Amino acid sequence: MTNEHYTARLKRFEDAVALRGPDRVPVVPINVHFFDTNAAGVSNKDAMCDFDNRYKIWKDFVLEYDFDMAPALGTFPAQLLELLEVKNFKWSGGDLPNNQPFQYVEKEFMLQEDYNHLLTNPADFTCRVLWPRKARALEPFSKLPPLTLVRT
Repeated sequence: MTNEHYTARLKRFEDAVALRGPDRVPVVPINVHFFDTNAAGVSNKDAMCDFDNRYKIWKDFVLEYDFDMAPALGTFPAQLLELLEVKNFKWSGGDLPNNQPFQYVEKEFMLQEDYNHLLTNPADFTCRVLWPRKARALEPFSKLPPLTLVRT
């Protein structure tokens, strides 16, 4: 890719964001999840367990399709999910078969009585309440003293 090519794509994106009317609509997929790895013949489990290969496949995919900007991967490393003992997510090779896509667990992680806490102190709510509900390894965070907001 040449510097001119990069500059043109960046300008196209910036023009679109600034509503200046780019030369054409930028092509920027939101994410690829498993499209790139499936096309490369890699199982969803392997895509989530071997991130070195995952990134290589993603990079080759982005270069081959010449998007105006790179899409997000849309997947997490299985090792991280296992380490955190995530409760709101199921993945290939974990709780699901090797070629099934990941799934979100439908559960009420934020309760009605949580809204005032969230609105009053979002950082404290997220760290001490929400994260412990979503990952077993983060449950000790619920015992932290309240996080106070620092105003500058």
